[in-house]
Amino acid sequence: KGTRSGDTIARVMSIDAILSGSDPKKMATIQEQVEGTSNQSVVVAVDRIFTGSTRLDGSAIVDFVEALCAVSNQELSSPAHPRMFSLQKIIEISYYNMGRIRLEMSHIWAVIGAHFNTVGCLPNDE
Repeated sequence: KGTRSGDTIARVMSIDAILSGSDPKKMATIQEQVEGTSNQSVVVAVDRIFTGSTRLDGSAIVDFVEALCAVSNQELSSPAHPRMFSLQKIIEISYYNMGRIRLEMSHIWAVIGAHFNTVGCLPNDE
């Protein structure tokens, strides 16, 4: 896990050393490709946080959902540019965790349902 980013950094350093006298246009293209790979790694790592929620125990998943709902409230409260990222992630973790026992799901849905009621009553049309 940690070696991937170390490998990427080593590749960037070796590319810089090899191409230090090369065409700047070629160098910029290579740097963009390396940055794209790095950005992809971040997206995958963030996605693992949410898909990994299935491994949380009953009280931990409720705490996670409560925290995610709080972040979603903050994102949606921006009058100029409300963000939907956390709201979408709430939906995704609901789907990922559907296999939980009813007791756990009832606690999760109590939090999510209250959040959806709040969000549904926001005056912002976006």
